[in-house]
Amino acid sequence: IAEVVDTEEFAAIRDNAKDIVKRFNDLGNKSVRTPGRKISEKAGKFNFL
Repeated sequence: IAEVVDTEEFAAIRDNAKDIVKRFNDLGNKSVRTPGRKISEKAGKFNFL
């Protein structure tokens, strides 16, 4: 999949993913008081995609 994606498009998606993951983690930290191991795993998978 990564080979098919254009380099510039992939860079834009990667930058957007960082921003989205940051917001997702912020929401997770507000709703879940416990250390977010589960959130980190989901964020990692999302970043990979």
